[in-house]
Amino acid sequence: MFSSARSNACVWKGKWMYEVLLETSGVQQLGWATLSCPFTDHKGVGDVDDSYAFDGKRVRKWNKDVEPYGQPWVVGDVIGCCIIPDDDEILFYRHGVSLGVAFHGIRKMGPGSGAL
Repeated sequence: MFSSARSNACVWKGKWMYEVLLETSGVQQLGWATLSCPFTDHKGVGDVDDSYAFDGKRVRKWNKDVEPYGQPWVVGDVIGCCIIPDDDEILFYRHGVSLGVAFHGIRKMGPGSGAL
């Protein structure tokens, strides 16, 4: 079972980023989701088409399917989650250093919608 947190801010253009300080070493998926992404006890960010995530514990990126990506993270790391809707890209950072583009051609819901 997983817990999820969702922002109340919606982004649709420009460049947006948030950072997370890792305080525990468990499995965590950080990323972005559209308004349509369902959050349940068994599904969260990265588990469905409407969301994109990075998991540094398992060193994978998630968007329904799973692929290798990034570097392992540890307690004390600062992970940045960046979305650039104008370029249809999502990137992640570790201590301010880019891990490269994780997702290109991200799914959008149309005008007036965005990612959380």
